[in-house]
Parts: sequence; structure tokens; C-alpha cells
Amino acid sequence: MIKGLVFALESEFDVFKRHYKGSFLYEDPFYISDDESFKVIISGVGKPLAAIATERLIVKGKPDVILNIGVAGGVNAKKGDLIVARKVLFHDVDVTAFGYVRGQYPAKPPVFKCDKTYIDAFLHAAESLNIPLEKAHVITGDQFVTDLNTIYPILDRVKGIKAAEMEAAAIALVADEHGIPFVGLKAISDEVGSDSQVDDFNLFLDKVMTPFAQLIDVVFA
Repeated sequence: MIKGLVFALESEFDVFKRHYKGSFLYEDPFYISDDESFKVIISGVGKPLAAIATERLIVKGKPDVILNIGVAGGVNAKKGDLIVARKVLFHDVDVTAFGYVRGQYPAKPPVFKCDKTYIDAFLHAAESLNIPLEKAHVITGDQFVTDLNTIYPILDRVKGIKAAEMEAAAIALVADEHGIPFVGLKAISDEVGSDSQVDDFNLFLDKVMTPFAQLIDVVFA
């Protein structure tokens, strides 16, 4: 079984590598685990780059499941919270003039559901490891959101959103096009609207990402 992992930032993957039991070798465009069961691609930041990287991962890596792992800004969540996405959706897409809901591209779903089997597996693994992990919705847009007013229209429409970031829904859209299960794992590194948000993003990245390697190891043992 091939697990395809998408990280936006090299620094996010660096944290994962340091805490994962196995090792990785780079073979362009992937980092491949020593048992060849994980193929990792670094997408870069934002929706277009995430979509391009996911398509490359699918075409060249042929994964059976795709996971997006990374940090996010907290929306009604605090620094250090760990989230497994229940649904992911876009907050900066607006084609409502043509009858679509906020966040929906024409002819595409308004939300993308993460795979329930994997959600349950991660929640069970977290419980066994005594790692606090909660299920919540994640929103995606091409902005580093620093003001809740920016995303208020989607918060008003969809309840249960706890994380804002820049890649997950784009990755989920491409996975959905190919019929591949998708899971999003997000660590809250900063709180949207806080005075220290930008500094917190850099300061807490390493700390909040650490548990994900343990969870991956247990779920895919």
C-alpha cells in the first residue's frame, strides 16, 4: 500500500522526518521511505502549487491514500491543538452570483469529506497514545489569514471550522477527481487574529508537528 504525503513546507517535513522511525531517500520529485510505502512531495505554499503537486503525486507515485500534513491557523482553537479534518472547503471562492454556495467551484462539491475509515483510525491511534486529537473542519484559501472578518462569510455558513490554511482543500479536490481517499492532519501553530500570530507560526511549528509521526506510525503499522 502506497501512502502519499503532501507537505507545503520543507520545514514541516523536516519535523516529521526527525520523529518518524524510518528514513527517507530523495528521488525527484519524492522523498521515499526505506520500505517504499511512503512517497512524500513538498508542494510549496498555496492552492495552485498544492494541486499541481498532488497531481504529480498521483500520476507518478500512484498512492492508495493521500494525506496532507501541516500547520494551520486556529479558528476557535488554540496553539498546540491537533486536528484531523472531517471536511475541508475553500473560504476564498465566491461564485454565489450564479447560485453556488460560498466556497464552491462550479460543478464541484461545496465541501470535500475526508475518509471516515482513516479519520476513525487516527482518532483511535491518538487515544491509544494519549495524544489529544479532535475532529473538525478545515478551510483553505490563498491568504495567510490574520483577521477573522476575512473568513466570516464561510464561518457564518459552516459550523465546526477550527483551522485555516492554504492547501488542504486543493489537495482534496484533486484526490476526489481521482477517487483516492484523502485525510488532513493539521496542527495549530498560531491563532487567527492574535497579536503574536506571525511569530507564533515560526516558533511553534516544530513543537506542534511532532505527534503526527507517531500517529502515522501506529495507523499504518
